[in-house]
Amino acid sequence: MAKDFIKTWDGRRLEDWGSSVSREYKSFQQAMRREVKRLAENEGATLVSYNSGHYYQSGFVEKDGLYVYFCYEALDRCHVQLTDGFVFYMRTASGPKDYHGGSNNNVTFSQFSETMRRLFRQQERERMRAEEVAAASQQPTFADQLRQALVTKLKAA
Repeated sequence: MAKDFIKTWDGRRLEDWGSSVSREYKSFQQAMRREVKRLAENEGATLVSYNSGHYYQSGFVEKDGLYVYFCYEALDRCHVQLTDGFVFYMRTASGPKDYHGGSNNNVTFSQFSETMRRLFRQQERERMRAEEVAAASQQPTFADQLRQALVTKLKAA
């Protein structure tokens, strides 16, 4: 549960090994991966990629062919911040390798699910508008209908 994850990790100072990630930070990374996966599944989405590096984590969540990118980078790499300041950014993405996607949304971990849901809805609306435009462009114009009527009359004559 997100509240348990936040309660366990928020505000915690982690051991820092300088040039490599400490065991304690690796435990935090694994816990965050599990929690993000769980939050995605609660929304009917799938965590399709997750990257853990030297004091950052990022990944992509997919739902019905739509993607959301997220990234966590603590300002102080030893101090876990999940509710103070905006340490996550999330944005729409065109696929699981789109690191340039839409505009960043700076959020706390508490806002992760809500923001993911909003970004999926935004993409769904955009997809529906694009489908409507495509369908409308396939409708014959008045000129096309008139031309077809004349061709039909000429063939009948």
